[in-house]
Order: sequence, then C-alpha cells, then structure tokens
Amino acid sequence: MGRGPLFTVGRVTSSAIAYTDQHFGVTATGESVRRWTMDDGEVAVGVLSLGAVIHSLEVPGAAGQRDDVVLGFDTVGGYESSKTFAGAVVGRLANRLSDARFTLDGVEYTVVPNEGSTALHGGLDGFHRRIWSVEPYAEPADQGSGQGLRLRLTSPDGDQGFPGQLDVTVDYLLVPGERRLKINYSARTDRPTVVNLTQHAYFNLAGAQPVGGAGSPTLDGHQLQVEAAHYTPVDGRLLPSGEEAHTIGTSFDLRTPQPLDFLNLDHNLILGNGLPVPPGEPLRWAAALEYPAAGRRMEVLTTEPGIQVYTGGGLDGTEVGKGGVAYQKGAGICLETQHFPDSPNHPEFPTTTVRPGEEYLSRTEFRFGPTG
Repeated sequence: MGRGPLFTVGRVTSSAIAYTDQHFGVTATGESVRRWTMDDGEVAVGVLSLGAVIHSLEVPGAAGQRDDVVLGFDTVGGYESSKTFAGAVVGRLANRLSDARFTLDGVEYTVVPNEGSTALHGGLDGFHRRIWSVEPYAEPADQGSGQGLRLRLTSPDGDQGFPGQLDVTVDYLLVPGERRLKINYSARTDRPTVVNLTQHAYFNLAGAQPVGGAGSPTLDGHQLQVEAAHYTPVDGRLLPSGEEAHTIGTSFDLRTPQPLDFLNLDHNLILGNGLPVPPGEPLRWAAALEYPAAGRRMEVLTTEPGIQVYTGGGLDGTEVGKGGVAYQKGAGICLETQHFPDSPNHPEFPTTTVRPGEEYLSRTEFRFGPTG
C-alpha cells in the first residue's frame, strides 16, 4: 500500500496542457492507483484515480512561485485509512443523511451509516473509495476552452443502499492562461435515485506544507467571503431542521471578508435565491478565500444552491499528511458546492432526485489570482 518511486509511463502534450500518468500505489484489495498531472504552465493539478482525488494543486503567489494549496497524503494507505475525504469527489449523496434513510416514490431506502446513525458523503464505501477511469479530455469548442481530465465511475444498483445504476462523469479542466480550474459533474440513472456530488478539497493558500516542514498548516491570516444572506440551522448531529435563517448578525454572515482565525464552521450557507442555476446560465459567484501574506486569492463560482463551509474542526493531529505533516484543527478549509444537507428528507429543499431520462448536471470553478 505504500508508494514507491514514481515513474512516468506516459506523457502527452496538447497545444496548452502537459500531462503525466504515473503509478501511485496499490489499494489494500490489490487495485492499482494512478496519479495524473495536468499543467498549463501556471496551474498544475495532480489527480488520483482513487476517489477522483485532487492530490495536489499548485498555483502561483505574488512572487510567482507555485505552492501546493490542498491537503492530502503521500500514500494510497493514507487515503484509505483517512476519515477526512481529503480532495475526493464524494457521493452518491454528499453531506449528511439523517438516520441513513430516505423515502422516494413511497419506497423507503436504508443506506450504510458511517457517522453514528448518519450516512455521511455516500456512506462507508462511497465514491471516495472507488477507482475511477481517467483520460485526457478537452471541451468541445462550443462549450468552452477547458482542457484536462475526464473521470468516469459506474455505481451499481443497490450500491451502499442507493437505488439505480448511476453512471458518473467528472471533468477537471484548466483554462490555459486564466488560472481557472473547472469541475463539471454529470450523471445518469436507470431508476429514480438521489444524487448530490461535490469536491472535498481542503484548501490552504499559504501552502499545504509549512515553510521548513515544521508544524501543521494553519488558516491564520486567511480571510473568507461568502455571498450568502441565509443558512440552514442544524442540530447537535449537524442535521438541518428544515429552516432557513438569516446570517445577518451571526458568525455566519460572511458577506464581507472575515478572518478565519476564530471561525469554526461546518454549515451550509445558501447562495443567491437558494435554487440551482438553470442550465446554460452563467455561474453564480459564491465565495472568495484570500491569504494576503502570499498574495493569493481564490474565487468560487458554481451552479449549486449551497456551499458547505468546513474549517477543519475535526482534524486533531492523527491524520499525517504530505511531507509527514500532522494536520491539526484548522489546517485547511473545505468549500463544498452542493445541494443542502439531508435534502431527500426535506421536500422544502431543492430536490436531489434524478430520474431515468434526466441528466444530473453541476458545475463549479475555482479561479486563482492576486489579492487586492
């Protein structure tokens, strides 16, 4: 399960993107894990076939130097033993599902719990544990100018208790010269089911590894802005009541940039009108994360109605990440664009139901640039 020396078995150069395909390791069940990289000269992204994980994301700072700004692990075993979902595409249903059950078309389905009685991010053996197929991919000219990787996964009927076979595609695309990482999700099913996909990267714009490799990274000095006037209150299990409350006058009011030094959040903030952006419409501006000391800014745009802001409060030093760094509380922040938590049990929330003949579509972009 440990990772041996990386060796390149393939290198492809498109008009703007350089790719490498490397052996990363082997799972506990003997499956090979590949590590692809794509590099447009400014932004470089490392992607694992395990969990569709964003393993590394190198972006320039004010001085032009590139640093890796996502947390992760050096070995396959690190990802398999971790409970962080670091960098993975989570599903089939992101976020929490109350009592690991839901009713669809009058039929109750029970899925695999993995957080007490709750199912979190698709259950114990969710998409973060699967081997995805990976290949280079470029958007058709009429859809954009993104180039990168296409990942595919088939989730069989009954997988973790969810109904219907689900065929999933995730595209990670760079827009050369624009410092943009586009993530496009799509899925089709042969039976009515529920779908909510997101990317679970932990960002730290200071760099995922502290200077000199000492200590844990920290969000100190970061500022966060989220364009959300409402949020979904939760109970002690972090499950929503179904209400929508104002952020105004609370610690959830991030409409102007706020320092992350004191924030401890794991909450869904409601974007815009609280509905998904219709297909073909421009992405909705959702959030911005800044680290002025390095001159880095990341903006988040999406079609999703919500964003789960998680400031890494569950990290406790037991997760040893890249470079042997033990990740402590607040080492990174997740900005998970998605539908609301426990949506299948809340008909008042935007639906996560997908039926045969329909296509689940979701788009998110991370745009990088200087502060100020």
